[in-house]
Amino acid sequence: MSNNSAPAIDAVTLNSVVKQLGDDGVAFTYSHPDNATLNDGLVSALPSVPATADAQVGIVVVEAGARKVGALRNIAQDVRDASGFETVIVRTHGGSGVVSTNLTRAQIEAGRHEMNKEWDFVNGVRVFGSTAEAAEIHGSEWIVAGGVTLFAMLTIVIATALTSGVTRLTRTRPSDEDAGH
Repeated sequence: MSNNSAPAIDAVTLNSVVKQLGDDGVAFTYSHPDNATLNDGLVSALPSVPATADAQVGIVVVEAGARKVGALRNIAQDVRDASGFETVIVRTHGGSGVVSTNLTRAQIEAGRHEMNKEWDFVNGVRVFGSTAEAAEIHGSEWIVAGGVTLFAMLTIVIATALTSGVTRLTRTRPSDEDAGH
């Protein structure tokens, strides 16, 4: 369950959502004539979300205006806890909530930001996936760049220290003339 004392989603709806997710990775909290078409599109978009080899990614579509945007993450957490899915995306026209045991917070937030711009939920999931993946690659580049920069700085400091030491030694070493020879 979410951090709140009461679940963000009622038990009956949660059980229905978990059962639907088990079927194909997509669930709806309401009935609508277009759900079957949207379901097919979302199933096709699921592979675009980064996941580990055997992990499951789930998408839950909730009614527009049914929840405050802040509650969507809590719903995602409750669904993730009940389903065991690695990543759960909860989507409504008012926003989204995402929880994951695989994606970093930066990947989730970058992906959510871009997904929320998309009114087309299927394209939104694809955008989420590509943005989350790019955020991971970008993060890795910073680690490599930071390591290279640190190595370069240490090399300069060591070279400077060695050069200074050699210069000091040659300046302070008495020459043969000074020794009276």
